[in-house]
Amino acid sequence: MNILDRLALAHGRLSDFRAVWWPFVFLKPVAPEVPITQRRILLMVPCFAGWFMLVWLLREWLFRDTGIPAIAGLLKIYGYFLVGFLIWFNAVTAPLWNRRVKMLSRPDN
Repeated sequence: MNILDRLALAHGRLSDFRAVWWPFVFLKPVAPEVPITQRRILLMVPCFAGWFMLVWLLREWLFRDTGIPAIAGLLKIYGYFLVGFLIWFNAVTAPLWNRRVKMLSRPDN
């Protein structure tokens, strides 16, 4: 087993926890054998970006005296979160999850 296979298995074990997907557990594939599709990624990106946006706003409100930025600033930050999650889910989450799906579907497993 190569290092990418080990990484995929470790990532998969972590991704199997419901807490990783909270509050969007409904987006988690129903089983480890179900791949993450582009459609699922397109649903995950705005949900997780919105969640991170709320956490960011709460942090700003609690720990900074600068106030909440104007709408244009908020949209810019939300855009950063969207791009970040789009890259992350396409470069890390889906490839590792789907690699594990292929590993689990091999007849020798």
